[in-house]
Amino acid sequence: MKERQINLDLARKNGGSRQGGAGQKEPENTWTRAPSARAPRVPVQQRTAGMGPAAPRQNSRRPIRQNVRRKRRHPLRTLVKAICLGAVCLGLCIGAYRGMSGLLGTTDGSLPAMADAPSSVSETAETVWEPAGPPYVIAIDAGHGGIDRGAEGYVVEYEMTEGTTDELVALLEADPNYTPVRTRQNGEGMSVRGRAEAAAAAGAAILLSIHGNSDETGTAVGFECYPQTPGLPYHSYSLKLAHSIADRIAETGQTLRGEAGVRYTYYEGSEEEGYGKILVEESDTSVYDLPTFGVLEYAACPAVLVEQCFLTHAGDAADWASPSGWRLAAECYYKAICDFFGTEPIALDALQ
Repeated sequence: MKERQINLDLARKNGGSRQGGAGQKEPENTWTRAPSARAPRVPVQQRTAGMGPAAPRQNSRRPIRQNVRRKRRHPLRTLVKAICLGAVCLGLCIGAYRGMSGLLGTTDGSLPAMADAPSSVSETAETVWEPAGPPYVIAIDAGHGGIDRGAEGYVVEYEMTEGTTDELVALLEADPNYTPVRTRQNGEGMSVRGRAEAAAAAGAAILLSIHGNSDETGTAVGFECYPQTPGLPYHSYSLKLAHSIADRIAETGQTLRGEAGVRYTYYEGSEEEGYGKILVEESDTSVYDLPTFGVLEYAACPAVLVEQCFLTHAGDAADWASPSGWRLAAECYYKAICDFFGTEPIALDALQ
């Protein structure tokens, strides 16, 4: 007991008192343990540096021991597991491949030849157009109207659009293959969206919006029309109708503006800052994230907007914005509609 007491006194002198809590001593044999061979404990903020935020931990030792175990796993075991997993994935892929081949109708396990991929961004999926008829409902939109007089030159625009609409409606009414509807009555105003909604409510198969053009210099002449732009649901049908109209107008000797009288129009800007108009030839089939004419944008069927002539040119206005010009333009539009639907223009003989 004396020797042990001396050793305890010596331990207190060299290492001081070691207590695990207030008023509680550690076991007596603690002082006899050999120094630990572990590396000094690294502070948490140093151990996690460069690894992102450290997750909250309940036991600071457990994650370290788990990491050590993963590092000591035998590489052969990991390789075997990877090979097994790869074999399972390969088997699933082969099964899916054979199943798809069967669904597509091949018997030799090979996939059928695929159609060529679209070469242009404009080749987007369109809404299937299945018009009811005959008789086909044809919506005619007389541009402007009411307090909106439209462009003014040798003739006021709304007078030309209403006069031409009257002539075209008369031709369509004389043909049992067609039922004409007006998006607005003469003298009435109508919003752009309201015109498209009126056509949709009537179940229109197509919509034709009639307008006149203007030019500050007074020198521009000719006809042009605008189908729904690439990317809109009925673009290809609208383009076909636009070409039918331009071809019939060309037969009269009227000048076709642009490549063939068919163009696209886009608007950029905002209501606060104002809009700028962009003309694009039909050969540019790109899909632009820009709006076009509102009546085309909102139409629930193939739609075309025509610029019948330049009201600011004396010759153009005389030929196409007069009563005789209204009749001539209406006949061209009627023939084009018949071409589009594959019917004979019988109303021309009936009204002679």
